Amino acid sequence: MPASDYLLIDEAQQLPQQAEGFNQHVFDSAHFKRQFLQLNEEGLFEEIAQIITEDDFLQRMFSLYRNALSILVETQEQYFRTLSIDAPELQVVHHDDLYDGTLAQDKLHQKLSLYYQEIDEIQQQLRQRFELTNDRWYARQRIVIARLFDFFGQMETQEQTVTAWLTWWHPRYVHWLKKHPQSGNAVIELADLEGHSIVESTWYHRYQHIIYLGGTLKIPGNKEYFAHQIGLTDVPVKTIPAFYDYSKQTRLYVVKKGLSIQQASAAEYADYLVEALVPILFDNPQPALVLFTAHETLKNVYDRLNKKALHYGREIVAQGTGGTREKILKKFLLAENGILLGTSSFWEGVDLPGQALKIAVVTRLPFENPKQPMVQARHAFLEAEGIDSFKEDALPKAILRLRQALGRLIRSEEDTGVMVVLDRRLLSTKYGKRMVKGLPKNLPLIEASPTEIAEDIQHFFAQEEKAAVDFEK
Repeated sequence: MPASDYLLIDEAQQLPQQAEGFNQHVFDSAHFKRQFLQLNEEGLFEEIAQIITEDDFLQRMFSLYRNALSILVETQEQYFRTLSIDAPELQVVHHDDLYDGTLAQDKLHQKLSLYYQEIDEIQQQLRQRFELTNDRWYARQRIVIARLFDFFGQMETQEQTVTAWLTWWHPRYVHWLKKHPQSGNAVIELADLEGHSIVESTWYHRYQHIIYLGGTLKIPGNKEYFAHQIGLTDVPVKTIPAFYDYSKQTRLYVVKKGLSIQQASAAEYADYLVEALVPILFDNPQPALVLFTAHETLKNVYDRLNKKALHYGREIVAQGTGGTREKILKKFLLAENGILLGTSSFWEGVDLPGQALKIAVVTRLPFENPKQPMVQARHAFLEAEGIDSFKEDALPKAILRLRQALGRLIRSEEDTGVMVVLDRRLLSTKYGKRMVKGLPKNLPLIEASPTEIAEDIQHFFAQEEKAAVDFEK
């Protein structure tokens, strides 16, 4: 980042999720083994060996280093074979899932720690020797040595990841494992649920003043929510009134009668959504974004809705069926009054101004899936700390995401559009009513059936067209 006293961060609401990602550490033992074999047989290590032929100390230490790495590879394979769980896909694991308490497993655990310590010590000695003899090396040799130093840095990071994964079992740490049966190779991952503080980042202390900007940085009754999410305290919060006239630019519709989502089967829920979407989408030839919280539901709806769309001459583009996110967006923008079905990544950060988007449909209140391992781990950690995970984590995030859905529609003072929520809980539950409070105060809210909603949407856009014609006159 450029040097300056001030830093301005736009779309700052994305920082907490990014910070959570920064504190996930991954190690792939199969990848490391392949890398070591390549370096050792014909790559970097052979080049180093040729450079140091006249330095007995470097020759001796580098030989020890290569041997220690070879033993480390073997020991890691032996260790992963002892783990008493098979995980063909990456999954969250706990201490008792992995360890059988045998002496052999404990010894391998200790060996791994000792080998990493030994490798670290040898690296330090090699680095010091190379630096002391720096004048001896030609320019090309210095480049090769620099590559070796880069590998040293990789090994230091690897040691931290593996050691932490083996030893840190406090609830704040989430352990992931991928290991095929009887395999000596594994992918391990460690996430720190308390590691979201940006104060610990390398760039934070470069600036005297940092301004965070975003349309969804606070929730009702808690202005400090965003600051807490990124590990800041005593931060002043300034709310700037919106420039938009929501009473004229948009409408929020909520269905009068809904389905008990928790009680319905996947097929029943998809049928309900399609029945509600048909009049809303097809009686109004406007570009529309339909937002889902689960890929399975999106696919079920797409399979049912796509056939009907062909009858109405509308094109449906769905996430997961047409390439990357960028390709899907491009295809949607090129379609005439297209319909886009999307999940997580389409709730925010999608810029569809003006006539590019007119209708946004929220199929279900945007809570994170409580069955996702990372969500389960985070909520368990909060509960262990005496914090209500629903009130302090799940609900605030859902409030912000609903506000972000509205933000897909209204991005300027000229934009107009409508948002439809097909989940009755927005009005029938206490937490739903709290979510409504997180929306703009002057946003008109209309409760109606899907057919009535479709008719009112037609009237809304007809009034917009009439106003545009009158303005031209």
